[in-house]
Amino acid sequence: MNTYEECLRESEAAMERHGIENAAGDAWALLAHITEWERADYLLEKRTPMPDTQREALEAATARRCAHEPLQYITGIQWFYGYEFHVAPGVLIPRYDTEVLVEQILSAGRPFEHILDLCTGSGCIAITLEKELRPEECIAVDLSGDALAIARENNRRLEASVTFLQGDLYEPVQKAGAGKFDLIVSNPPYIPTAVCDTLMPEVRDYEPRLALDGDEDGLACFRRIIRDAGRYLKPDGMMFLEIGSDQGAAVTAMMERQGFQEIEVEKDLAGLDRTVCGRWQDAEEDGA
Repeated sequence: MNTYEECLRESEAAMERHGIENAAGDAWALLAHITEWERADYLLEKRTPMPDTQREALEAATARRCAHEPLQYITGIQWFYGYEFHVAPGVLIPRYDTEVLVEQILSAGRPFEHILDLCTGSGCIAITLEKELRPEECIAVDLSGDALAIARENNRRLEASVTFLQGDLYEPVQKAGAGKFDLIVSNPPYIPTAVCDTLMPEVRDYEPRLALDGDEDGLACFRRIIRDAGRYLKPDGMMFLEIGSDQGAAVTAMMERQGFQEIEVEKDLAGLDRTVCGRWQDAEEDGA
């Protein structure tokens, strides 16, 4: 029987042969997931023969990773802003870049008692904001029923109180008769259609196209979200959007045309444009 150490090395070697970038880290993540071990447990047991059931599970998981299936879909877990989220095929995997969006909202120094999250996916933004801000109301919308099923599960597991609605952007909010919000946030699909086919296979072949494809120029959802925002934002309300690294100027221009004020573009840790935010100034305020 092979030891845990030998099985771990075989998993890593198989991934390296298939061009997995972080083969060592991913092999360890799969072993840790299957055994539910910390590093200290492994160091104590690494020369112990690995039981057949665990070895077979590791081999199966390794084969999935060698086919470039995202690690997070195999383990079912992605951490976001210190919270453990469940993910599965059918939902976009939360990115660390999106934590910039959440951090910017939390740093705004405002209570944001009524929050609307559009294109919620796994629910990571809405649930994190609900946990951190404890607003009176937090509504999250997505077109995908598969994504909403996962988001509702995350809401239950993390003991949050987000209300999830299925539909196209503001449509279900209008149907539900919800009032206006002092925060609208969204991480919409923003990758140009032609670029989607050039993405790494983990993204291109596994993550939902609906959550990635932003139409020909990547800006289709932004146009609709920004155009109709005034109907759903309170005076002095704010909008925060995650954007592609080359979309800051275009999204800023859209917000300016709609009457947003104090528009700011925030960079991520790599120094790339990542978010745009602005304060809503309605016609009455503008004429005051």
